[in-house]
Parts: sequence; structure tokens; C-alpha cells
Amino acid sequence: MTFATQMKEGNKSAIDRMFGFNIKAKYKCIESEAEGEEEKEENARKLCCFLGNQLQPVDHLHQGIKLGLEETIEKTSPSLGRMAHYAKVGRIDSLPDYFVVHFVRFEWKKAHELARTDAGKTKMCRKVSFPQKMDIYEFCTESLKKKLRVARIVQAERAEREASLRNEEKSKKAGEEKKEGGEGEKKSVKGFRGVKEISA
Repeated sequence: MTFATQMKEGNKSAIDRMFGFNIKAKYKCIESEAEGEEEKEENARKLCCFLGNQLQPVDHLHQGIKLGLEETIEKTSPSLGRMAHYAKVGRIDSLPDYFVVHFVRFEWKKAHELARTDAGKTKMCRKVSFPQKMDIYEFCTESLKKKLRVARIVQAERAEREASLRNEEKSKKAGEEKKEGGEGEKKSVKGFRGVKEISA
């Protein structure tokens, strides 16, 4: 048995098992109302985070991922018989063990006659913030959301219980400190230790 065979399980490689996931994408032709909506299932190994532009800037990771899943593309229209613009909306339909997020910092810039610039690659140097834990629930299909909903409810209830216990512990600790502080003040007056208060 070769190493390549060991790395595969059925038709999936080790890379696909760790990073691969499915995206259900819907395509709607913007230039033709008569053309129906097309749905495709696509395989992916990474989520693209686009950095936007001056009119639509991206400051957070979720904004960039949304731009990558909801975009306008150009492809051949069977009803029009030519290239046309389509609105593409993609949603994640399965979860991998690890999510790879690609920050798309290089984009193709078209030539601009007024600015007298040539077409070419440009680098986006925008600063994008991201959380320590990424919640991709809003980018999932409805069927995947149903599977995740129960676990999310359990997790939310657990977090609420833990927060409640922490608040109780803080209140209890604050009460004990206040009680100890009051007893200390009484002892000080009785033993004439408060020199400043009785020296007049």
C-alpha cells in the first residue's frame, strides 16, 4: 500500500477531510427576469475574506466573508446567449475540522483612462479585525442551522449558568469583605487605635 493510498479514505484525501466543506450557491441573472434561479453545490477548502473598496470598506472578518459569499459575477447566460451579470449567494452546507480563511489582499485593477492608470494587480493594505472565536452560523444553510441550533442552545444555557455562578461568587465575596471591614472599624474604636479620631 502506497503513502498516497493511505492518505485517502474513499474518494476524499486527508486534506479534504480536514479542510474540505460544501457550499450551496444560488445564481440569479440580474439582466433577465425570465431566467430562473440556478442552484449548484460546490466543494471548497477555504473561505475568502475580501477587503472591499472605498465605497464598501471592510473592517471586520465577517464583513469580508460575506462579500466572498454574496457577490456579483459574470458568466454565460443561456437565455440571453451572451455574457451577463449574476448575483451569487453562497451558504455553507457542511463543516470541516479546520476552517482556512484567505485574506484576499491582491486584486485585479482595471485600466482607468481619466486617471491614466494601466490594468494590473494591486495590494489592499486595509487593517481587518477578527475575533478569537469565529461564529459562522449566519453563513450556513437552513438545514445545517437546524443541526447546529440544539448545540447552540445548550452552549448558551451553560454560559448563562456559569455567568450566574460567577456573579453569585462576586456578590458573596463582596459581602464578606464588607462584613470584615465593619468589624475592623468597631475594634478600632473600642481599643482606641483610631488616634486621629480621639486626639482632639
